[in-house]
Parts: sequence; C-alpha cells; structure tokens
Amino acid sequence: MECYYNALVSGIGEGGDIGVVFPDFPGCVAQKGDLQSALISAKEALEFHLEGLVEIGAQIPLESNSENVEQWLKDAAEDGEKVQLSIIQVALPESKAKRINVSISGYILDNIDRWASGHGRTRSDVLTQGALEYIHAH
Repeated sequence: MECYYNALVSGIGEGGDIGVVFPDFPGCVAQKGDLQSALISAKEALEFHLEGLVEIGAQIPLESNSENVEQWLKDAAEDGEKVQLSIIQVALPESKAKRINVSISGYILDNIDRWASGHGRTRSDVLTQGALEYIHAH
C-alpha cells in the first residue's frame, strides 16, 4: 500500500547540504548536497524507518499528522529557518499475513469476489484496502 508523508526540506539555496526531516517520524532524517539526492535519500531513510517500525510491531500512521507539520513549520519560522514542504511517497513494508475468521453476508461476499475477479485482485486485497480506507476516513 502506498502512503504519502510530509517532509520538511531545509537548506535550499544556502550553499550547504540540504536536510530533510519527517515530523511524523522523529529521528528519521536525511542530508545530501543537492535537492534531488536529499529527497532520494529521505525516501530511503523513511522506508528503512518504516521497516523497523513494522519489525517491532509499532503502529504506523497512514497519513501525515497536520498538527505535527504545522508545529515544525512554526518552530522553523521562529528560528529564522527557511523550510519547504515536500511529499514523499512510500510503500508500506509487508508484514506476515495473519489468517482470520470473519462472518460476512453471502451477498456482500459475492459482490466482493466478483469485483476482485474483474479487477485482478484477491478477496483479501479488497477487504484490506476497504478497511484501510475506512480507517483513513475516520
């Protein structure tokens, strides 16, 4: 599943390294000499960070927390630091699947299976995506 996280980029046009931080993941940072390299390094750092979180069973936010971003931007402005917002797209790392037993209406299950079959997906894919979208919306 693809997720998008806010990244704050600093140092652009200042003649030094470009730094990238993720307000949702304290300690996850990247730094390189140019913007493109910094953003590539940031994506790699975030992917590595997410893998570690999955490994220890920690909860991973499915979207950026706008309050965290607003606070980082406010703090940067107060410190006189020029910061730009960027969005980094990453795939959430896979974790071991767990088999569950769920009761669902036969009519709904038939519709899920029909849609999944017609779109090259599995029943599990459809149920997982639906659950994540519901969580994301609420």
